[in-house]
Formats: sequence, structure tokens, C-alpha cells
Amino acid sequence: MPTELKRFYGKGHLHFITFSCYRRLPLLKTARARDVFMKEPSKIRDEMGFRLAGYVVMPEHVHLLVSEPKQGIPSSVLQRLKLRVSRRLRKRRRSGSANHLRMLDAQLAKLLGLTKP
Repeated sequence: MPTELKRFYGKGHLHFITFSCYRRLPLLKTARARDVFMKEPSKIRDEMGFRLAGYVVMPEHVHLLVSEPKQGIPSSVLQRLKLRVSRRLRKRRRSGSANHLRMLDAQLAKLLGLTKP
């Protein structure tokens, strides 16, 4: 980040924010991932008191047009949003993959004759 960068808050202006997914991976390409993402801004908006004027969700990045929150700064809104969405997506992926692995283990054990018929 440049050291001379100045941010101006407290004027009630809208802020255009763009962020990308980790390594620009298309983590938001599925309908489920987009649905998980779209549930969070309204919850955070109620908690922090900002306006969400517009948004665009692409497979590997997101554009937001937000007002300043009553408490904090726009980057704190973004931090909370990204943290919640990433935790929810990882939580769902982990539970699904664990069940999938158990099912594969059972099938493999059956194929190798390690289980009783």
C-alpha cells in the first residue's frame, strides 16, 4: 500500500469498494456460494447502520457501493462481511467433504472385503 494514501471519512459519502477472492479463484461461481454471500450484507447493514446502494457479485470478485456506517469505517464493514462469508462457506464445505470421505471409506472397505456382509 502506498504510504501517501489518504482516506476521507465522516462526510457521509458513498464508497465504491472492490475486492477479489483469494488468488482470484472463482469461489463465488456456484449459486450456493452466491446465496451464502448475499445473506450477509443485510445482516451486517442492520448491525452497523450503513446503506448498501448497489452491488455486483462476479465469480472471483465483488463490487459494493456502500455508505459510511454509523459505527466504524467502510473497511470494518468489509472486514466483517468477508470474515462471515468465508467462515460460512468453509463450514459448509468441510461438513460436506467429511461426509463424502466417510462414504468413500465405507465403499473402499467393502470393495477390499474389510467389512462383514
